[in-house]
Amino acid sequence: MKRIITCLGILCVFSGTIFATKHTIVTGEMSFIPETLFVDVGDTVEFIIYSPHSAIQVDENAWLNNEVIPTIEGFYFESGSYEHVIKSADPHVIYYICLAHASMGMKGRIFINNFTGINTPANSSVLNVYPSLLKENETISIELPGANSFKARVYGITGVEVAKVDVNDSQLALPATFGKGIYFLRVIDSNKKMYVKKIVIN
Repeated sequence: MKRIITCLGILCVFSGTIFATKHTIVTGEMSFIPETLFVDVGDTVEFIIYSPHSAIQVDENAWLNNEVIPTIEGFYFESGSYEHVIKSADPHVIYYICLAHASMGMKGRIFINNFTGINTPANSSVLNVYPSLLKENETISIELPGANSFKARVYGITGVEVAKVDVNDSQLALPATFGKGIYFLRVIDSNKKMYVKKIVIN
């Protein structure tokens, strides 16, 4: 029995190592590339920052208002190369800004996918998307209680924005150019609250 438990423990650690991914965020002239990134717990995010830029973790309110208010336990990266390992204790969305250019909108976000049930955001069950498993050119129905209007954007699996879409009467028609794959739907309501759902086109 002890041998079996030991082997399972080694297998779990080994499996986590296999599926961990390394992502890179680089500072451009006045932006982070990419500005939006989707990762999993255990992944590593490498920041390559060129002077005079920086990457400083802030909370959602500071990010929305382009304010430089670092979080107490967040990262504070100046020019150079740094690595940040995504942990289950991290917030569902990591917000960060450039100290020198926050007022000009130089900022980014890292969304942590939730496949394990760990660190589920409080609003994850509020946004309902039907169906989540789609066929090409299918229309999505969105239910967001209490929201009179909202905007939606769609991102590919790498975190690159692939479409800005208008939502009319809670119906969202995906562009015909969308191919099969995994996408992430980000919805922002009239109060600037953000919700994210994964959708799959097969």
